[in-house]
Amino acid sequence: MDWPCCWRGTIVALLLAASQLASATSSVNVDDLCRDMKIYVLDLQQLAKEKGHPGCNAEDQVVVKTDTGVVYTTVEDHAKDKWGDKSPDHNAHHKLGTHSAPWHFARAISNSSCAAATMEQADLIYVNDYCYYIWWLAAVHSHGAASDELLVPANALLEGWESVFALPRWKASHGRDFIFYDAHPGFWGEGGTGRRRMDYQCNEMKNAIQLIVDRPMRSPCKDFLDMSSLIITPNNPNALHLDISATFRRRWVPLQHRDNLLYFNGGCGFGANMGKRFRLQTVFTVKAAHPQLASLGCSDGHLGGVHKAFEDMLHGMEHSNFCLALPGDSQSTRRLSEMFMAGCIPVFVGPPYNSMPFAHSIDYASVGVFFNVTRTASWLEFPVKWAMNKDDRPLHPQDAHWWLPDANVSHVMIQVDEVQDIVPYLENMPEAEIERKLSLMHDYRFYMTFQDSLSGPSNANHQLLKAIRAHLPLPTAADLRHRHLASTSSHFW
Repeated sequence: MDWPCCWRGTIVALLLAASQLASATSSVNVDDLCRDMKIYVLDLQQLAKEKGHPGCNAEDQVVVKTDTGVVYTTVEDHAKDKWGDKSPDHNAHHKLGTHSAPWHFARAISNSSCAAATMEQADLIYVNDYCYYIWWLAAVHSHGAASDELLVPANALLEGWESVFALPRWKASHGRDFIFYDAHPGFWGEGGTGRRRMDYQCNEMKNAIQLIVDRPMRSPCKDFLDMSSLIITPNNPNALHLDISATFRRRWVPLQHRDNLLYFNGGCGFGANMGKRFRLQTVFTVKAAHPQLASLGCSDGHLGGVHKAFEDMLHGMEHSNFCLALPGDSQSTRRLSEMFMAGCIPVFVGPPYNSMPFAHSIDYASVGVFFNVTRTASWLEFPVKWAMNKDDRPLHPQDAHWWLPDANVSHVMIQVDEVQDIVPYLENMPEAEIERKLSLMHDYRFYMTFQDSLSGPSNANHQLLKAIRAHLPLPTAADLRHRHLASTSSHFW
């Protein structure tokens, strides 16, 4: 099968993308990046304690399971639960977890020339609510989403937010000067606390800059339809098994030593979620039509699949040319960062489409392969809507018929009737095209890693700051006047 004309046109895009990478692995001039953009890191604990809530120390209250990356609370006595072994030998520091990006970002800002000593000196305020947030999430994993144990961190977080909303600076800027980081946006909690959290994010925070790891906030919050105030970020790579510095030094597996064409190992499920149904249909139909593709499987036992340890999964990625980037419970496979680390070219198949973090910096059209499947009735309950207005607001973050590409990839989109039709295209991709894509991925992988500082090569924190700078609100004369009055009339503690 010959490659379609739309793919031949991407050679020009590949050459243009190469120019973006000239500075990808070079050190970033942090002073230039931070010039005229000072950020005050506001520790939410200070506000929560004023309302009588306990302090939070993630090092003492939260740990991460080394085989899954799942966080849970350290107050548990149980040796095992549904997440597996909880013995000390299987625990790791919370900063190594998938959802730890806000912790790294706060430390990187605080230790850089971007940091402002006071709120009055700052252009922006980063609300560092990570500790209560991760404690709440860990309590859900340890005790269940309806348990009373999660009320302590949940109420501390929510009432801390309420104190932020009451700050003179918040009122003066209508929240536009503030930054929030949601590392697990599919986690809403249950009951009154979950509803309060969603209500605050959809309403009070709608003007704030929000750093979002997937995209589901666009669904329950109809004011986020245009996504103008959202910055889509990657998950923190599974650092439990990836020594980042060593990963950057080691060579990728050469193409001639790779024995797999296409890799996928993730949860599928027979539930109502469209993303999971899409995964199940993809694995089933592709394997039925191409039984030689033994490296496709469902990690939750469906279709005979088995759960694989992270090292085994990474080995499978490293020895495959392509990896399926398929959404699941949310709009993210949560393995895109690992694909960049392993040198496995992401294959975006949809609708629905996997999210594309940092689309402002990463040329996904040149790095990935994109397929649009026309026959989607087996997983999409409703036809996909490529354009929506606010009256079409989906009712839940898992309504996947609106999960659309974050980047403009229409010029490289390959049309197929059935999902199994993607395989011949991948089999016939010229080796030179594969090598070019891998060359682009090689340096972009820095963008997917979170470090504790802004020194060294460009990493995820630098990309966040670049995106925030693009969103930096330009104050009007009235804003400046209100800000001056707020800073001189009262202090927030």
